Amino acid sequence: MEAGDEFYWDADAQEYVDANGKPVSDDDLRKWILLLLLLIRDNVDKLTERLTAGTLTLEEWAAAIEQELAHLHTALAIVANGGLAQMDGGKWERLATRLDFEITKFRNFVLQIEEGTLSAAQIRARIRLYVNAGWKTFANTVREREIEAGINDEERRVLGGSNHCAVCPEIAGVWAPIGTLLPLGDTPCNVNCLCHFEFRNTASGEQDVDLGIAAD
Repeated sequence: MEAGDEFYWDADAQEYVDANGKPVSDDDLRKWILLLLLLIRDNVDKLTERLTAGTLTLEEWAAAIEQELAHLHTALAIVANGGLAQMDGGKWERLATRLDFEITKFRNFVLQIEEGTLSAAQIRARIRLYVNAGWKTFANTVREREIEAGINDEERRVLGGSNHCAVCPEIAGVWAPIGTLLPLGDTPCNVNCLCHFEFRNTASGEQDVDLGIAAD
């Protein structure tokens, strides 16, 4: 195991443990992630209020938001992979690809704002979606970590939250070969999806800790 700021990563068990070797519960990890998402959303809301009030230029706002989004996706990818010490070249490369995708979409949004066709309410609602996208970064990165670890051979999607699309209930709960189910973000609810993956080893019958768990 390797030490982090508060917890250790047990590579054999593919889970976080505390200083006494006790596994970190899904609830605790979930609370940390949801808190981070709420904190970033609050920061983004405040920046957007300054933009619509005219105390921040669009250029200043865009630069600040890009920084918030980059920090969010980076932090969630690191946590999902087991901590900074677990981040090898391949993991950083996958994160860079995700960041490029999210920032490119955000910059296109900035161009729409520049056209002056969006209201303050529309801007506020749209920018929150970019924060919501942090959840799919986390859950999909957990899945990639599990695939790479080679311990589990099956996965299933589990519903999260109450505001899901019509597709998610249809594909949830079904065990399938790992890596074959739709990733988060590929259903109609897109970045609003709060589903997660669970994993199991069919040979041993053991089910892995579902570090991708979402809010009830």
